[in-house]
Amino acid sequence: MEKEILKTIVLIFFVITSCSKTKMDDVKITKNTDKGYFSVENKDDSIFNMFISRVLKDDFNEPVLYNHKTYKEIYRLSKLSTFMYSEVIRVESYKDTAKVFLKIQNLIDTCYYIPITGFLDLKVKLSDYNFWNMSSNLNEIGFDGSIWIIEGIEKNNYHHIYRWITYNEKDDKQFMSVVEDFEKISIPDDIKMKIENKYKRKYNK
Repeated sequence: MEKEILKTIVLIFFVITSCSKTKMDDVKITKNTDKGYFSVENKDDSIFNMFISRVLKDDFNEPVLYNHKTYKEIYRLSKLSTFMYSEVIRVESYKDTAKVFLKIQNLIDTCYYIPITGFLDLKVKLSDYNFWNMSSNLNEIGFDGSIWIIEGIEKNNYHHIYRWITYNEKDDKQFMSVVEDFEKISIPDDIKMKIENKYKRKYNK
């Protein structure tokens, strides 16, 4: 019971901290606001769904992928932080094209195409990690850290996994490696340079 209360308090704190980074005038309301963003299989999922759905909706105007019927294959990486920039990367593939939607809070909101081979490489990385059979875990949740989420839709099958990341030896190193590959594949060098330049101009560095 105490652990459940702690998780709820931390997630409330997480949402307040994340939402405070966005000016209310800039918030866009997405469609499907009555739906949760994730499937619910246990108490952790229910708490997680309640609070993290709000961040993806209010801060990032992201669509709901759960129960979303589509011809596309879609993978989304969300890195939501209490103390660093939060970001969402959504990669969509249809036929022989792959399009990336990249959003970094208060810094960049853009979309672009990547080679279809990159998308196929991403699928292989996730398959090697056994993504479609992995479960989620918030056992080590605390006040300093990030929630990293990977979602996928393939042939209208949906799955998601999430981890609490604290950048120490307790973190799931294999999961972090997959996230690193996700970013490398979906963010080409020219976009990385654009992000770096925006950051320097914003903070005069």
